[in-house]
Amino acid sequence: MAELCALELGDVELSERKGLVTVRHGKGNKYRTVPLNLDARRALAPWLDLRPTDGAVLFTDKSGATFRSWGVQSMLRDYCRRAGVAITPHQLRHWLGKSLVDKGVPESQIAALMGHSSLNTTRRYIMPSAHDLKRAVETLEG
Repeated sequence: MAELCALELGDVELSERKGLVTVRHGKGNKYRTVPLNLDARRALAPWLDLRPTDGAVLFTDKSGATFRSWGVQSMLRDYCRRAGVAITPHQLRHWLGKSLVDKGVPESQIAALMGHSSLNTTRRYIMPSAHDLKRAVETLEG
């Protein structure tokens, strides 16, 4: 959450064909560049058009004030309540890691995207679910 709140306008590069976000101060003060897929670029572009241009921080409230981690968590709780779901920012990280592994992305790439310096950390995020294990043993049928 802190990574999101620390992003600045200059950390985002968007074009029709590509997009990048530079995380300058990730957990452990780690630096990384994360590519943005088309869906992410399409979601971010309207915000960049609406966002006040007089500040450095990427995400602000209506008054231009910088978001804090607790504020983003509060917004997420509110949106989840309205949608009738319960999810935390940490669960979203697990979803990202697991979704990437389910699509066949190598663990080393997942680790780089998530800002992990150790594959052991990444493995905690991509552990197979009970459903995954059931599917695995079903491949032995017939």
